[in-house]
Amino acid sequence: MRKHSIPRPRVARLLLALTAAALGLSLSFAAATPAAPKAHGHKHAKGHKKGRARKASVPMSGIYDACSYSDPKNTPLPDCDDRLTALQQGGFQVVLNYWSASMTVDENLKYADKAQSLGMQVIWNLSAHILTLDQKLELVQATSSHPATWGYYIGDEVRPEDRWQVAQLSGAVRSMTRKPLMYVSRPNPSLMKPFRKLADYVGPDSYPYGPFDPPTCQTSSWASKMAPRNPVMVLQAYSWSIDFPDFSPDWPNAGEMRQMRNQATRCGNPKLLMWFCFHCITDYNPNPDSYWRQLAWAANGVNLEPNYRMSAASSSPSSY
Repeated sequence: MRKHSIPRPRVARLLLALTAAALGLSLSFAAATPAAPKAHGHKHAKGHKKGRARKASVPMSGIYDACSYSDPKNTPLPDCDDRLTALQQGGFQVVLNYWSASMTVDENLKYADKAQSLGMQVIWNLSAHILTLDQKLELVQATSSHPATWGYYIGDEVRPEDRWQVAQLSGAVRSMTRKPLMYVSRPNPSLMKPFRKLADYVGPDSYPYGPFDPPTCQTSSWASKMAPRNPVMVLQAYSWSIDFPDFSPDWPNAGEMRQMRNQATRCGNPKLLMWFCFHCITDYNPNPDSYWRQLAWAANGVNLEPNYRMSAASSSPSSY
């Protein structure tokens, strides 16, 4: 998994999902039910405003990463502690570390301690297939009472026919802790609906700057209706070309990322916005310092200094 550009099970199956998602695309468009053919403002048409005012809320801001204390990468910020510091400087409140699944319990507790010292929280990755159910529950047992634990990631773009695996994990974790569970699907109602009762925070990812995904406004609209209690959205801070070289190499710029954030909150009501992904930036972006400054502003309104470098977060000289 670590040799892949994006270390997660979802991308390995992405191409298989495209065909299935295409069949549901018309349903996705219908779910948005636009009141007018114009742009993405239909959720705030005059009639909607007269109906009822929705109380504004600011969603929690989170991000995906991939790091391990015992297997540092030869990229900017190889150390997990330094990476957490950079995330905190960028204004992020919660992190989902994909590689927590490959760390020992002691290493994960060290990671949690560092996050707590920075005022951050951790979503523990239980979606990885490298762990048995018993190993996943061992991680829950070790971390459920830690102050930095936000909750647990129990599924990542799982196919509906494999719902039983997520249901089994959900039931086991819920028998041990009341911490929130999170599940993320591809942006298709038919792929999210079977899982919406298995987790406390449920929602799709939205990567519209590429060959396939629909606009974020459309996705956020139907997703917030399908999982109204605690919707979650995953937004794009990477290039599709990382895993698919034939696709456009473009990364969404600061304005486009801010637009995604605004569409997600204007057209839906997400309680948590996750960004994918910090390790994409450090490992693959040609100018990671500049792009990190763009994302910090777009996601969190944080204006890092023009000369800011991620290496400033490092507690030791980088060998990169």
